[in-house]
Amino acid sequence: MNNLGYKEYSIYGFGIGGQIAIIMAKKFGQRIKSMILHATTTYSDEKLLQNYKQLRDPDCWNDSLMIY
Repeated sequence: MNNLGYKEYSIYGFGIGGQIAIIMAKKFGQRIKSMILHATTTYSDEKLLQNYKQLRDPDCWNDSLMIY
């Protein structure tokens, strides 16, 4: 956001994006004006964290993750 020239901003998170929004709020809270969370969970365990790590790596993707 710095590179785009934004000092303050609002964020919207849907699903996993909501968890990312929560992390952003924790890290950059003084810069966030507002936040909307939609269909977001706030609980995670080790298995869920491992799944997220796999989702970040396109080499781990398979057809079951694709939406047609």
